[in-house]
Amino acid sequence: MSTHTAIVRWKNQGPDFLNRRYSREHALHFDGGAIVPGSPSPQIVPSPWSNPAGVDPEEMFALDKPDHPSANHHLGR
Repeated sequence: MSTHTAIVRWKNQGPDFLNRRYSREHALHFDGGAIVPGSPSPQIVPSPWSNPAGVDPEEMFALDKPDHPSANHHLGR
């Protein structure tokens, strides 16, 4: 079985962490060198504390499932 590593990097860039007013944008660094911008869905965490251009956790989970339509489209199946 192979081993894969990913690191999530996030930096506090908000005016008020204790009152949950901060950006949830982050970067996913994969062991092969790919870096993917991440953010929660704006439907869960509204702007300006999220970024719709980032991959949200649910999207990453869907791509992990080979029978999911998004995964099949992504893999060209």
